[in-house]
Amino acid sequence: YCIENKIDYFNPLQYLTNIFYKSALVKSEKLIGSLKYLNLDHYSNQIEVNAILRYRLYSILFLEELIIKIDKRIGIKKIVLSGWDEYAGQYSNKNYFISKIVKTLFKKKKIIFLSKNESLPAPKITIHKFRIKGIKKRNNTKYILLSNLGYNFFRIVKNLKIKNTFFITEFDKNINLIKRFIYKILKVQFFKFEKLDIKDRKFKIPKIKMKYNNKIILNFLIERINQEKNNIIQSISKTEAIDEIFTQHNICSVFSNMSRGIYGYYLEAATKRKINSFCIPHGTLPQHFNKHDIIYKKIIAEAVLSDRAGFVAVQSKIANEFFKKTYKKPKVKKICSGNLIFSENAQTKNKKINGKILYAVTLRNFQNLQFLGVEMFYEFISNLTFLEHFSKKNNTDVIVKLHPSAKDCINELKRIYPRLKFTNKKIDQVLKSVDFTISFSSTSIEDSLYFYKPVILFDQWKRYQHCWCEKNFNKKNEAIYYLTKKEEIAKCMETIYKSNNASFNKYIYPGVAKNNISKFESLIKN
Repeated sequence: YCIENKIDYFNPLQYLTNIFYKSALVKSEKLIGSLKYLNLDHYSNQIEVNAILRYRLYSILFLEELIIKIDKRIGIKKIVLSGWDEYAGQYSNKNYFISKIVKTLFKKKKIIFLSKNESLPAPKITIHKFRIKGIKKRNNTKYILLSNLGYNFFRIVKNLKIKNTFFITEFDKNINLIKRFIYKILKVQFFKFEKLDIKDRKFKIPKIKMKYNNKIILNFLIERINQEKNNIIQSISKTEAIDEIFTQHNICSVFSNMSRGIYGYYLEAATKRKINSFCIPHGTLPQHFNKHDIIYKKIIAEAVLSDRAGFVAVQSKIANEFFKKTYKKPKVKKICSGNLIFSENAQTKNKKINGKILYAVTLRNFQNLQFLGVEMFYEFISNLTFLEHFSKKNNTDVIVKLHPSAKDCINELKRIYPRLKFTNKKIDQVLKSVDFTISFSSTSIEDSLYFYKPVILFDQWKRYQHCWCEKNFNKKNEAIYYLTKKEEIAKCMETIYKSNNASFNKYIYPGVAKNNISKFESLIKN
């Protein structure tokens, strides 16, 4: 908004350094290490609480550091705030909390509110039981429980062929009627969690005890957990309904692409009953390179890797290095499965020069911040400015694959950067038309490799190396390059175009998803 309307603004790039991001990681690790969970026994629920607290801590630390740095440089006389203070839901983009945080942290500053929105008290705790509705009982029928049908889990439904076996998964309102009909043909049943009017009198309210050396910040974190208490309770209640699925139906296997919340509990419930369960991470899991890097990469792994599963799919050699060097003693058994859910080009190593580059971004909105291995919104803007000039100078089309958190800004971005081609298309559609990918850290890195598209890891902040790779941009036939200077991009592009046999096999396994998925049939039957 400020750029488009030519309004001066304080760019955090000029105030926040890598030292801050590393310090915030250490503080978050200490916070999570201090947590004690009472009446919250499931690992999947615990790590969901971890994420809620970590996100809010990062938002607070960001605001505090930025305002302190600006004040030191120019001297802040007054702070103008919206005055909004509202909680709309756990993942709602209409949650407003900045005004309250800044007002409380900077009491000595003159605060001006543009409006006044009184904060509501934490929602009253309500406890309900749930039951599963929608699964038809069939004699001599087995069921495979799926966390969802996102992240290319459609491939599992399409390629697993087991006699007298149906798939069951929670109903998703975003799946249209035509797709539902197709899923029905493929033996998929959708179920819903039905809330019962019966109140659970015996339910024990979960409590989370924590320590933090700043009482003001600690109070904000306690308030945040109180906001989410109903959601936490609901998640616990749903685990009881999931337990009933296992007692009432013949579940022969579970597949999940997430480890937090109810989807993570699917894996826990199966393992408790000695039913084979498979965690298929939907995100990239690379090895670490230093003490701060290992904190970040374990945080990322926490969301997609459950050690409560029976098996975890290792889909690339990048992930295999993660298990060798970063996550050395997993409780879960590894399966070097090869690609299951990443994009892929099964036909050929296409060397056609399209004159197009993909810039793939992992962004977070302000209430779900991550530090170190994710580019901040202002760093994203800086890269777009550079790529706009790069595109013009080198007569090259740059396609920007927007992260879902930025998809609503596509029209504004198109106006500000007219040479760049912004898209919300699926990654596999975009990869068909590009020659290589530029990214900082993104699942699109492995998507690109399995599509036989080289990758440039561009880290002009000199903060984060996603995985092991080549640092010499003149060396031909490498699949991944790590660059820190803008002027190196064009030189590396020239090297990529001169190469004819990039070393993709350093990073990916042979085989295609269809065949790799079919190999799971024997494990399910056993």
